[in-house]
Amino acid sequence: MNRSVYSLCHTAICMRIILSHGQVNIFNLAKNAGTSVNQIERFYARHLPLSREMAKNLQSFGEG
Repeated sequence: MNRSVYSLCHTAICMRIILSHGQVNIFNLAKNAGTSVNQIERFYARHLPLSREMAKNLQSFGEG
């Protein structure tokens, strides 16, 4: 089965969000993936099963 770069990028972004339990820095993730925070929120994070804690972490600016 052929895979496109888009599908691999999509999978990588989704897995990073899931495996970090929402603690990934979404700004750095967007920059590293060559996309925007808006795109991640609209197309990647929207359909993922987010717990209350994961949703809170995705909207935070980190600890401190």
